[in-house]
Amino acid sequence: CPEMFEHSNPKAFQQIFHFLLTSLDKDRAKTEFRDCWPALDKKQEAEFRKKVSNWIKELQREHQNILPYTNPALFQSPGGRKFVQFLRIFTTFVMKHRMEKEGQYILSK
Repeated sequence: CPEMFEHSNPKAFQQIFHFLLTSLDKDRAKTEFRDCWPALDKKQEAEFRKKVSNWIKELQREHQNILPYTNPALFQSPGGRKFVQFLRIFTTFVMKHRMEKEGQYILSK
C-alpha cells in the first residue's frame, strides 16, 4: 500500500522491517532486536533503527548487485518515494531469499 508511506510512518516501518528481517533470519532477529522490540520509547526506537540500518548495510555489502545503497537517514523519517522504492526492492529480496531457502528444503526431502 504505497499510500501508507506517502508521509513518514515510523510505526509501520518498525512493523514491516521487523517482519521482513525476522522472515530473513528468525534467530538473528530475535538476538538483534531483543532489547528494542517492541519499541516502547524513543530510545528503543532509535536502537531499533540502528540495528535495522546496520543489518541492511551488511546485506548490501554481501549483495551489492541486488540491494542498492540507501542512506541510513531514510529510516529516520521512513516515507516518501525513495523509501517506498527501497522497501519494494528489499521486500523482493527477502521473498526471493525465503523462496530459495524453502525450495532447498523441499528439494532435500
